[in-house]
Amino acid sequence: MANHRDRWIAHALLALLLAAHLPLGLDYGQYPLDDPRSGRSLIVYTLVTHVALLAWCLLDAKALGRRPPRWPSIATLVFGWFGVPFHLLSTRAKGRRLRALVVGLVYFIVCITLYSEAFRHAFEARLPA
Repeated sequence: MANHRDRWIAHALLALLLAAHLPLGLDYGQYPLDDPRSGRSLIVYTLVTHVALLAWCLLDAKALGRRPPRWPSIATLVFGWFGVPFHLLSTRAKGRRLRALVVGLVYFIVCITLYSEAFRHAFEARLPA
């Protein structure tokens, strides 16, 4: 039963991470790029995404009944989005790897698109009419 609970928590974490891209993108877009607040906003985005992705990787491995792989977990913490494919490749069976990579890529594209559009909206709102 713990596997279903862990899987549900992992999916909820992904939903929260997706939802967090909107305010994080809006926050980054409201400051000029040479403003120190812009840099802090980007640091917050990086910390939030890297920690959330690492937590997801650990929960995902636990839900699959596997021990979390060390190097893919470190890669996810250090490189964020670029470490997730290593986690997917190391925790999925050979027949399910491609599907997991495609679903992960679609999720990444949706998150980055949401962040970029929120940034663009906030950036354009700052421009004089």
